[in-house]
Amino acid sequence: MPGAALGTPPLSHTRPPQTAGLLVPFAPLRRLPAGQRVCGPVFAGSSDLGRADADFIAGGLLIDCKATTRPHKIGRAEVQQLAGYLLLDYDDTYRIDQVGFYLSRQGALIAWTVPEFLTALGSREPLPQLRGELSDHWRQTRVTRVAGASSSAHSRR
Repeated sequence: MPGAALGTPPLSHTRPPQTAGLLVPFAPLRRLPAGQRVCGPVFAGSSDLGRADADFIAGGLLIDCKATTRPHKIGRAEVQQLAGYLLLDYDDTYRIDQVGFYLSRQGALIAWTVPEFLTALGSREPLPQLRGELSDHWRQTRVTRVAGASSSAHSRR
């Protein structure tokens, strides 16, 4: 399968339900209470990457929408983007337990449970630990950047 060697999880396809010949891919998700359907979620760590936000979260399913005519070309960059969104929810505000791509031109949802996704990416650590490590990394990067700017300004005096 293309992309599998690049550390991309194997794809599991879910066809959306059909109603009167029309695809209704989000029908089960629309029935969720409004508080469980979030468009453009912003994460605790979003500011670490210049205000990164995802497309949707519905009932714990983080969804990244792709409008491609060649879904087999979804690769490392797209998977890493999805993983990044998952990790940026440092405080687990959205209780994400699944991640996936919605392929709008195909009317298909490709989804994994979080453990399946992380295992397919080669992770051995649990999600909370990965989130903590990313948060610590960005905090340390900020401290280093601030310290470097401060000493640089001081040395110019």
